Amino acid sequence: MDRREAFRSMFALSGAWVSARGLPAYPLSAAPAEPEPEDDEAYWSRLRWQFLIPRDQAYFNTGTLGASPRPVVEAVRDHLLFVEESLAEWDYSPEKPERLAGYRPETVLRSRIADFIGCDTDEVGLTLNATMGMNFVAHGLDLEEGDEVLMTDREHGGGRSGWDVKAKRTGTVVKEVPIPDPLSHPDEIVAAFEAGLTPRTKVLAFPHITSGRGIVLPARRLAALARERGLFSVVDGAQAVGQIRVDVRDVGADAYFFSPHKWLLAPKGTGVLYLRRDVQEKIWTTLASYQWDNHDDGMYRLMQYGTHNLSLLR
Repeated sequence: MDRREAFRSMFALSGAWVSARGLPAYPLSAAPAEPEPEDDEAYWSRLRWQFLIPRDQAYFNTGTLGASPRPVVEAVRDHLLFVEESLAEWDYSPEKPERLAGYRPETVLRSRIADFIGCDTDEVGLTLNATMGMNFVAHGLDLEEGDEVLMTDREHGGGRSGWDVKAKRTGTVVKEVPIPDPLSHPDEIVAAFEAGLTPRTKVLAFPHITSGRGIVLPARRLAALARERGLFSVVDGAQAVGQIRVDVRDVGADAYFFSPHKWLLAPKGTGVLYLRRDVQEKIWTTLASYQWDNHDDGMYRLMQYGTHNLSLLR
């Protein structure tokens, strides 16, 4: 995709957060008029105006935190004010707008995310970040002492640490696949994973794009390898969604997690966990509130982790 299409992709899902609850978003009519497509300088000038970073500064750390555009910042601010100003009016009546998140299915927002990444609504769970999604999978899977989790030597701590805790508590084994440096062809990565497989391997866990060097792994081929061997596959998509097109069905992994507050420029403290419907029963609920055992709506039971900030889901 070209640069303009990339930014449209970023705004698409961050805008879903803004409009999911139907409250008015920041009035874009206040922005300069849309330039003609061929007026490249005016286009980028208008786009730059959408961000609050001072004009004499440049920001290059989107892989950690995306710079949310004005409509997102304004929507979060306005909803925070709405909650604080109207608490005395809230009596849990179904016709009253909610003031908190963590107990409702958030179906509208989840359906928009599902459309964006190519899956069904009941396969999408809202988390607070990518690390939380990874931990739901690591601690939710039934693994025995000696079972192996095969991952790369390029994992971000948020993509690996839950598996390390699992290993320390249960005796499972975390094994690393070295990614060649320099890397000349994706076949080298697939071959490295194949070489690391043993009869005790139960899980393949890998980043779609590595955090440190930006290496794009052949995620679809690795997921297919896992499926052929009867293994569970989980992909860290924190650096992928928003940078490249991601269709989780096309990738074919059992689980895929990411943080929209990176490349999709959503509010900080937002995450998504995708679990394919036919593998969801393999994941125990490890953080539980009222609906922890409600399997009717798929991922809803994994969203039962208590009160969090509804304004971030705007």
